[in-house]
Amino acid sequence: MEVAIDDLSPIGDSRTTPPHRFNLIAQDSVVNGGPITKHSNTEAVLMMHTLKTKTSKYQSFIDKAFQNIMQATDEQIIEGCTIVAKVMTKAWMIPKVSHDLSCSLSDYLREKMYLDALIKLFIGPTTCEPVRLASGRVLEECMSLNNREYIVNKGWLKKIISMAMKLNKNAEQQRMSLSIMESMFKHSSSTSMKLIEYGVLDHIIITSKRAMDTPTTLRHAALGLANLTLYTCSEGKKKLIQKKLPEWLFLLVNQDDDLTRYYASLAICMLASIKEFESAVMKSDTLKLVEPFLLAHDATTFAGDHYKHSQGRPKEWLSR
Repeated sequence: MEVAIDDLSPIGDSRTTPPHRFNLIAQDSVVNGGPITKHSNTEAVLMMHTLKTKTSKYQSFIDKAFQNIMQATDEQIIEGCTIVAKVMTKAWMIPKVSHDLSCSLSDYLREKMYLDALIKLFIGPTTCEPVRLASGRVLEECMSLNNREYIVNKGWLKKIISMAMKLNKNAEQQRMSLSIMESMFKHSSSTSMKLIEYGVLDHIIITSKRAMDTPTTLRHAALGLANLTLYTCSEGKKKLIQKKLPEWLFLLVNQDDDLTRYYASLAICMLASIKEFESAVMKSDTLKLVEPFLLAHDATTFAGDHYKHSQGRPKEWLSR
């Protein structure tokens, strides 16, 4: 496939210096902790131009990639999925318009029925492992609010999660499975409860136990558990206590990776904030590790440590 790979290649890691965000699309509104930045008319026009040109350019890359994917040979499918994954990852890193651009491209994937094609490849019983992983890599990058809603409403949830739970042969598969689950927890309380019933919590705990020497997998585990404690209902939280989640969070809070420790701390604090579960949390001693960690770190620095969240978190996530 003739593609300008230079535009899709890895770029310098800007995730530690979150850029200001200008709200161009009314979706997943984001609030940053500091004062709102006022943009001049000139800057606003430039940002609109950047968003428009990048959207058009990246949509063309996606269309060309899916021309390959639709040829249905394993090699072409993998090549096409790899390009789409690179496009989406690059979009998440474009300064100032990353969130709007990524959500726009995620919508494009859904509206063009490309998302359905990816899901069918991922869950297909006859799909070979390399193709499944290539399609799963794209799904990781396009789990926007609207696409999560689409997956749930179309009845894809259980099939996607069931397949994700089978990804446990190596570190990359484990990381991917937890990444997909991490995103779906954010859909709603009812969806989080369904995921617990599907056995996702057990999967995360078992995967974490197997991946104690794999920081990226543990980071996704912590992110997923933080989302789960934020979004699940009281009945769901009871199940978390029954599964001795505070004890597992103790292991995550003790990791070297600060982002893993941060989200594990968030998860344990959410459980401790409910009086009914306070005693169970205290018994684990996990809470004792949180205060020293937070006192030694500025929580705002963690916003830039994950490329998808470098411009802030959605209001509905923060409100929880």
